[in-house]
Amino acid sequence: MTSGSANQETLRLKAVNPFVFYKPIAAVVALFTLVTAAQAVFLKIPPSDFSEITPMIGISLIKFLIFMAVLCLIAFVRGGYSIAALKARVSVYCQSEVFLFGLMGTLLMLGCSILFILQKCFIPYFNGFGFWDPIFVGWEKALHAGHFPQEWMISLVAHLPWLPKMLDITYGLWFIVLYLTGAYCLYCDRNLQRRLHFLWGYVLTFIVGGSIAALAFSSVGPIFYAELIAQGSVDPYAFLHSHLAAEDARVGLSFVHDRHWLVDWTTDAEVINLNSISAMPSMHNATMLFAAIYLKSVNRTAFWLVAGMTPLVFLASVYCGFHYAIDGYAGYLLVLALWPVAGWAARRSVKRLCPDGKNVLLTR
Repeated sequence: MTSGSANQETLRLKAVNPFVFYKPIAAVVALFTLVTAAQAVFLKIPPSDFSEITPMIGISLIKFLIFMAVLCLIAFVRGGYSIAALKARVSVYCQSEVFLFGLMGTLLMLGCSILFILQKCFIPYFNGFGFWDPIFVGWEKALHAGHFPQEWMISLVAHLPWLPKMLDITYGLWFIVLYLTGAYCLYCDRNLQRRLHFLWGYVLTFIVGGSIAALAFSSVGPIFYAELIAQGSVDPYAFLHSHLAAEDARVGLSFVHDRHWLVDWTTDAEVINLNSISAMPSMHNATMLFAAIYLKSVNRTAFWLVAGMTPLVFLASVYCGFHYAIDGYAGYLLVLALWPVAGWAARRSVKRLCPDGKNVLLTR
């Protein structure tokens, strides 16, 4: 991947604490932390009740560190393939601005991600499910010519029997795209303004979309409608349950099995639980578009690969019933609205601290 043209100015920041550049983002994350803590106090939740969330946080951290290590290794071996050359490369890299800025950025991203997980746990307690889902069902049919989008997709399966398994696999790839893109930005990208743009975009997307909007428009999605909304009454997505059960028996679909443990978590009797059901807006689709937009200015091949996967993840999220189609539309609109805001914040930070640096490149 390329990070910038040869004529870009390079800024030496050996004596500068990366926190100086990240301070505005850190302030937003700190405020978000205080709000989350206040919510827990308001609900009278003791810290011990969050123990159910610890394994997911640990798994997320391990995944990110693995992708970070792989990308760092790629950066290291550019200096040669011998052990001596690799050791020299590691030594230089660990003292570079890219690495130091990457460590600070990692803390901010992981902190925001942990707060996002906690916020999802609050959804059933602050704004319980039930109000928005029937409304979204009506919007789905109104926006799609009187039909559910899943009906059209099911009709395609008769002609494309490989489609269910392909979508099942594709839906699970979104987190790989997010982790790889984030790891590259933090530990490989030399362009300071671009990495600030990414971090601002990530933080704003997960705070505004994954937390505020998710709480305001709390919904469960089609596949959970029967257990959490209908509760014995007519389920408008009964046809989808029957279809997915048949396809699971035919080819095996992981998201069919994921559905059951997600319901178990959300309906657990604990005061606080690992709630992972939040349909509106779709962060799966939002993060895919977010990654594609970032990669557009980084590497053409990576951009087209992720851009090609983005509509497939959308189709998979609708087909498996985890999201209404409008959840994906909302996720896309969210990113398109916040990306320019993140860009403005990034440019402002760089211009304020480096008024003479048109395109600031970190050493690596």
